[in-house]
Amino acid sequence: MPALSVTNYGDTPGLDSGGRIAQKQQIFNKKHAKNEKLVYTARLAARPSTTMNKNRILLVMLFSAPLMNLGLDLYPPSLPAIAHAFNATHYAVQLSLLAYIIAFGVVQPFIGPLSDRYGRKVLTRLSVIIYIGAALGAAKSTSIEMLIAFRVFQGISATMLAAMVKAIFLDPFKGKELAKANNYYSIGWSLTPMLAPVLGGYLQHLFDWEAGFYFIAAYAAIAALCFFLFLPETLSKSNDHPRT
Repeated sequence: MPALSVTNYGDTPGLDSGGRIAQKQQIFNKKHAKNEKLVYTARLAARPSTTMNKNRILLVMLFSAPLMNLGLDLYPPSLPAIAHAFNATHYAVQLSLLAYIIAFGVVQPFIGPLSDRYGRKVLTRLSVIIYIGAALGAAKSTSIEMLIAFRVFQGISATMLAAMVKAIFLDPFKGKELAKANNYYSIGWSLTPMLAPVLGGYLQHLFDWEAGFYFIAAYAAIAALCFFLFLPETLSKSNDHPRT
């Protein structure tokens, strides 16, 4: 009797053609499920590390919350001293406040697209560096015009920080987590206008008008250290639709 050539496909002896098809389908399903698990694991590994560090992100953002209002609410108690130091009119000194507010509003529409293009981390670090430089420049100003110019840069950097906070919250937090994070941030934001003028008054009484800006620069420097050490990039490369 001639020998038969048998190709082994991993079939179990004794199965008919229908059984072999079912067995092959079962093997295929197992391999497919294994591949899907590997792909899912790879996707998890590729996600931004912020999904695993939400509490850390929230703490860093809460610490940075007063920065935007400090630049507006801390130094009004020093306005008379600033007017006296620069021999400026009351209206000229108030223009330093107005310059901050105008810069804050004008620049805001441009920050979102920039953060979607270059990432949250880059703009957050850049904004806090500008903020520190503007505060130090304001403290070292030798004229009211120079002070107003640095206040413009401070307003620009403050609106960059505000936009970045919103974008960073939207990236890792969803649903109830996002609402809770926004509530915590709103509490920190709302406390600053109440406490900053009191602190500014004490700084003016104990030192002089420059002390408020030095305090702002020091607080921003600590925030910058937190940004550089603890804040990862939250913008996923797979985000096709900007949300900022």
